[in-house]
Amino acid sequence: MPMITEQSPLAFSDPLPAQADVVVIGAGVAGTAAAYFLAEKGVKVLLCEKGRVAGEQSSRNWGWVRQQGRDWAELPVMMEANRIWRGLAEKTGEADLAFTPSGCLYVSDSAASLAKYECWHELAKRHQLDTGMLTAAEVAARAPGLQGRCVGGMVTESDGRAEPSVAVPALARAARARGAAVIEDCAVRCLDLEAGRLVRPFGPSLKSRFACFVVSLESTAERPKVKAFREWLLEEAKTSMPAIQVSSPGP
Repeated sequence: MPMITEQSPLAFSDPLPAQADVVVIGAGVAGTAAAYFLAEKGVKVLLCEKGRVAGEQSSRNWGWVRQQGRDWAELPVMMEANRIWRGLAEKTGEADLAFTPSGCLYVSDSAASLAKYECWHELAKRHQLDTGMLTAAEVAARAPGLQGRCVGGMVTESDGRAEPSVAVPALARAARARGAAVIEDCAVRCLDLEAGRLVRPFGPSLKSRFACFVVSLESTAERPKVKAFREWLLEEAKTSMPAIQVSSPGP
């Protein structure tokens, strides 16, 4: 499939709604997933993308739906994500949301790194994850062409992958089928608030009843402008929507 770029034909050009409950800015996998699950709950969602859906990093990765090796705080989230991915294609009718259960294998070339895998294996066991430790011979049997020193490994059979360049647009189509408006080539350059509500994210005014999600790459999350905007948005939400619990995102 050709790479998705700003020169790709527009695939999403829904009319701008008169109002929305939630405006999601950025149609990478995180923003698109947020729009999909909100729309599934009956929330009126507008998903805006300055370029193309999945036109940046979200279509340029390996597509791993990986539980193995995650931080202890991430692991329960990834286990739930794994469960959701397995049923998305059937649930949405979008074949491009297929999940391939390929497993995930880590190979160790030293006793020190193998010890780290064994430590993580203990975490996996506490969560009843199907992770197992492998001897060097077992690794060789699974990967007979492997070269270099190997002292052992770790595998999680339930890990798998999706195909990001088609999965994210498919999820956007599923969000639209559930009532979300999805608009590409729609850059959000400023935010106007009225009584704490977003009313003008771009040229025409738009009534937004609840909030605004800002989705960015993890690598840009701590850039000064992004961080300053996030902190400002949280303060505005605390002031204007005191009934809603507001918290900063985790690392």
